[in-house]
Amino acid sequence: MLSLIKSTMAIVLIVYFFQQIALEDLINLPVPIVIAGIVYILCQLISRKISPAKRWWDWVYYVGLVFIMIPASFANIDWFAVARVLAQIGALILFLPILADVYFLIKN
Repeated sequence: MLSLIKSTMAIVLIVYFFQQIALEDLINLPVPIVIAGIVYILCQLISRKISPAKRWWDWVYYVGLVFIMIPASFANIDWFAVARVLAQIGALILFLPILADVYFLIKN
């Protein structure tokens, strides 16, 4: 259940950061997107606490969050293209822990 919520929030973030086309969309994040990010973080923290195994990919989402926060915090018109790509990469990185969980769940 927790992984389903986490996957849904990651998909919401990926879709948002791949569909936004204006600088304002990157700087002024809508409240539902911020809530999706917070729910994703909470799910990730809870899954780390309840899981007995400490896996390296449980920490990868921090990189994705940094990639999203840098453009949202410092975006301007001069480097908007770079900021947009960073945000898109960050959104994709948020999905990596989910893919790793699914892979190792199927493998075992």
